Amino acid sequence: LYDWGNRHHARALLRVPQMEPEDQRRVALVVRYIRRYGGNLRSSEIWRQAGAFVHYSSKYGLPLDFAVAVGHVESHFNPRARSPYGAAGVMQVMWPIHSRLMKANGIPREEALHDPDLGVAAGVLLLSRYLRATGSEEEALNRYLGAFVRAYISRVRRYRKTLQSQLAL
Repeated sequence: LYDWGNRHHARALLRVPQMEPEDQRRVALVVRYIRRYGGNLRSSEIWRQAGAFVHYSSKYGLPLDFAVAVGHVESHFNPRARSPYGAAGVMQVMWPIHSRLMKANGIPREEALHDPDLGVAAGVLLLSRYLRATGSEEEALNRYLGAFVRAYISRVRRYRKTLQSQLAL
């Protein structure tokens, strides 16, 4: 795993051997979920995202199922995704708005948002900050999206419920 992680620049995935057994299990369960719902992603992309979701959710204090559900809604886990508005990566982060925060947290340029590991890190960081600032998951989602859209919140809730049942989180 370590050699493979080095070859694929999988920062969060390299932490899996040091994770608690329960977090290692969560990585495997998130892999299963992304395989099921993520379309035709390469195994390296799936494993890197799963390791990143578990690592950064824990690091930033964001519920894992919340983070994964947002990734599902935003891009269906496609690290190459780009919206018509310029949002990029798995979590569809807007570089022009968040570039200073991203650079301060080790994400050097917009193209790095397409890295499965760094794209997840960026989105989880933003969501965690919004959740701390508002104290409400719904308000955090509104700020993340930049607008109130009931359908968006409903989709996140639906995917989250699916995650909770399938992954036993």
